[in-house]
Amino acid sequence: MTHSLHRSTVLEMGRPDGAPREPRDYVVMIMACQGVNEEGASEGLRRGMEILLAHDPVNLSDGESSIFSGATPEVLSEAIRDTSYVAAVYADPESLVDALKDLAAEDAGPSVVVTGDPGELEPLLARAGLSAHTINLSLGQAGTGPLPPEGPVRDLALMCGHGLVAPAYIRRIADRIAAGTQSPDAGAEELAALCTCGIFNVPLAARLLEGAGGDVR
Repeated sequence: MTHSLHRSTVLEMGRPDGAPREPRDYVVMIMACQGVNEEGASEGLRRGMEILLAHDPVNLSDGESSIFSGATPEVLSEAIRDTSYVAAVYADPESLVDALKDLAAEDAGPSVVVTGDPGELEPLLARAGLSAHTINLSLGQAGTGPLPPEGPVRDLALMCGHGLVAPAYIRRIADRIAAGTQSPDAGAEELAALCTCGIFNVPLAARLLEGAGGDVR
């Protein structure tokens, strides 16, 4: 899924010293292949959402809304159609492994895509009894277009695959945190509400906002 490949936590393969970021960052998406097997896929997608929800995701979406945009898991499930996709974000590798084991056992039909550092994901997939069918890689940005912001602003903006978390809004949140009028957790949740694709990692965003100390210029 290309709109999850460009999050900078994946591009950088974790911290500069090679250790994974904490909290960690894994995106799981479930969807049918449009024009091939989407007919009747909604039942499998709903079951997939139930499984993902059972393993403590830090975000959950039906592709149009997320739990941070005001929708409950029940509302998200009811909104699923054959052409929908289901997305969840995990900040803990054990939760990811357990979710993938249950998805594999269910074998509901739609495809499952996982985004993360490939070197870290390979052993996690093996622990779930799985191996990658296909691997997509982002090669970064080419051409003469404007470059994304640097540092935490880029990290936070790229967490939304549809580009709905604007750098200017991130800076506004960071200013509030620096002024002591908003907590990093509340700021991260406010940013997550803008991301309708539901792949915004709230615990990692809060850590980035807190670590920036308000300096996200």
